[in-house]
Amino acid sequence: MHIGKLSLGEVLEFAVSVERNGLAMYRQFAVTFAGTELEKLFDELADEEVKHEEDFKRMFGDVKAENLPETYFDEYREYIESIVNLHLFQDKKVEEIASKITDANEALKFALEFEKDSLLFFLELKNLVDDKDKAMVDKLINEERGHVLKLSKKLIS
Repeated sequence: MHIGKLSLGEVLEFAVSVERNGLAMYRQFAVTFAGTELEKLFDELADEEVKHEEDFKRMFGDVKAENLPETYFDEYREYIESIVNLHLFQDKKVEEIASKITDANEALKFALEFEKDSLLFFLELKNLVDDKDKAMVDKLINEERGHVLKLSKKLIS
């Protein structure tokens, strides 16, 4: 994905797509690890991704199609573009990769990297939203941190 003129609406649209891809990944892992303790974890994380998507859609509905302030445009455009281009969220790539992972530790590591990349993106998103939406983004950031913690604990155990 190449970002040209970056509007907040486009950033929030990408955030929704991040959550959809997380949902697809966790649903795939829940199927792969059906009947194991990981199924419950992946189902729980998938349910949380659905809630996050709904939150972003609410925020997206309130966003005007205005561009970033000129002083931030180049810096943020390049930074967000690098996150987007390096992230495994593009198209169906994450779902394809997840469908080929059958080792529990590999699934946990993949999901952990996914969540870390999501967290990085959402931390930047906070800098781009109106003050009235910062609390919601903070809530989502904390929930993403919770995902990282749950996955890390499971990986260590």
